[in-house]
Amino acid sequence: MSTSCLPPTPSPALPHADSPRLGNLGLAVLLSGGFITIFDLFVVNVAIPSMQATLSASFAQINFIIAAYELAYGVLLIAGSRLGDRHGRRRLFMLGMAGFALASALCGLAPTPDTLIAARILQGAAAALLFPQVYALIRVSFEGHARRRAFGLLGM
Repeated sequence: MSTSCLPPTPSPALPHADSPRLGNLGLAVLLSGGFITIFDLFVVNVAIPSMQATLSASFAQINFIIAAYELAYGVLLIAGSRLGDRHGRRRLFMLGMAGFALASALCGLAPTPDTLIAARILQGAAAALLFPQVYALIRVSFEGHARRRAFGLLGM
């Protein structure tokens, strides 16, 4: 039996690797993207009375309006992370932000509870593309104390 004394070879870089540095403005953009995806989990609860009145939504429809976002977000989160690794984190971050903005506009314009449910599913899917890129871009863009600070700000 023989063993090799050669040092391990470094693994190849991921395809579409992102640039390793972001400034404070880049961090602010990432943090705002992370904030809106989490904020949207809870903000709909404030609008429940007006949704019931304006859309004539039943109790079951209100529950599904709330759950639709969470369901799409939770189911697609790991796929969103993998897509970012494969196709570029910045690209998926921007796609997720654009999709989230479009889905939010659809939510605001929804004339019926069913339309709002569909828009919330799209919003959750866009958030699932967006949020993993926030973590990944912070991880690859900052080191040491700056990384700990960035993750601390994200957790606030």
